[in-house]
Amino acid sequence: MPVLDRLSLDFVGGVRYWLPWSPLPSIQPYLGLGYRLAAFERDFGTDNSIDLQFRGPTSSAGFVF
Repeated sequence: MPVLDRLSLDFVGGVRYWLPWSPLPSIQPYLGLGYRLAAFERDFGTDNSIDLQFRGPTSSAGFVF
């Protein structure tokens, strides 16, 4: 019996705020906020299926050098 993928989605949206100071001249820190939606649906035949959704806000902090 073949396994069929019906749906697989991933949407990400967000913004980054580049901080006005830098700990070292070659490092630029940032803060980020966003939203993510991940959906996954599979069909294994009659009466066997999986339907998952993960969604919610995201946050991040990092630096670029």
